[in-house]
Amino acid sequence: SPTLFPTPFPTPLPTPLPTTQPTACEEVLEDINMCLAFDMSSSVCCPDDGQPYPGCPSVCPDNSLLPIGTCCDNFDTVKQFGIILLDSLGGRINTQQSFSVVKFANKASIEIPLSAMSVTSATVNALDYTAGGTNTDDALTKCQETLQSSDGERIIMLITDGVPTEKNPGPDITPEEAAKRAATAAKNA
Repeated sequence: SPTLFPTPFPTPLPTPLPTTQPTACEEVLEDINMCLAFDMSSSVCCPDDGQPYPGCPSVCPDNSLLPIGTCCDNFDTVKQFGIILLDSLGGRINTQQSFSVVKFANKASIEIPLSAMSVTSATVNALDYTAGGTNTDDALTKCQETLQSSDGERIIMLITDGVPTEKNPGPDITPEEAAKRAATAAKNA
């Protein structure tokens, strides 16, 4: 809301325009370990109506302009987001063993344990789209496994487009409740 009385100093100029790339703080962050979990579920390339997004064939073609295994523009964007995120953290995290990668659809799998940023970027770039359900419960559990023996701050970056549709075997609860429990367990670990 506008001020009722004039301010004694001129108002500062507007801030610069937003950057095209994420920017990070200038300080070096020590003892940070991050797991990146990538959603590979069917909804990444096909919305609820069952029709593929533009550029998403039912089978990954060998003659696509996208890397083999990427299959659709949306999944390529997801991978590029992960790489840009890592690049924006370059030089800000002071260790060679800071990042792990998990991919998930019906089940999650650890693609790499805590590793150097260069290894992590290459792993993200090489991810192949799988399709399937969305087992956020398993993704969070696998991320927690990769971070379990690490010192310092533990961060899970869950990159997903929707709500959980699958869960690990166990209590008779919804996939969404299972994901919430897994998130709470990771937070409290």
